[in-house]
Parts: sequence; structure tokens; C-alpha cells
Amino acid sequence: MSQITVVTLGPGNPDYLTRQAEKALRSARHLILRTARHRAADWLRAEGIPFTDFDSFYDRFEDFDAMHRAMAEALWAEAALHPVTFGVQDAVTDGAVRALPETLPEN
Repeated sequence: MSQITVVTLGPGNPDYLTRQAEKALRSARHLILRTARHRAADWLRAEGIPFTDFDSFYDRFEDFDAMHRAMAEALWAEAALHPVTFGVQDAVTDGAVRALPETLPEN
């Protein structure tokens, strides 16, 4: 079964990460950030926590709805291979997170 764990990174200062978020980031098998331009990315690098990001999606899409859908589809594709942790500024308002249920692959 595919597993995607969404982690809220907060406004930027890594001191504001919850203990639960920090634990999820440290234990992530495959961590993907929506963007490496978030200040938490600097903290992850300093802590030696590997991650990839979706920054290239911003250059490939002009429409945010299409970009969010493509991000969600990419997350499901990765999750089919191994559990994925997706780091976003705010999971409640993130468009890619909102697109996850509507892009859920059929088994």
C-alpha cells in the first residue's frame, strides 16, 4: 500500500518545527520538499538529512492547479515504490496536498 506522510514545515524558522515534524523528517525514508527555497531546507542540509524537491515544477507549469496535480501524481508514483514524506509550509493550505485525494491511483 502506498504511504505519503505530509509534514508541515511552518513559516521558516526551524526552531518552530514541532517535535513530531522533526521526528518525521529525521526518520523519512524518502523526503521530498515542495521547495528547497524554504528555510527548513537549510536546516535539513546542516543536519545531514537528504531530500529532493519539486522546485523544477515551478518552471514547467504556468498554471498552479496543473502544477499541484502533477506534484500529487509524482508523489503517488514515488509512494508506489517506497514510503514518502512530503514537506510543505502548511499542509492545510497546500495545493499539492489538497490534490492528493483526487489523484489517488486506482489499485
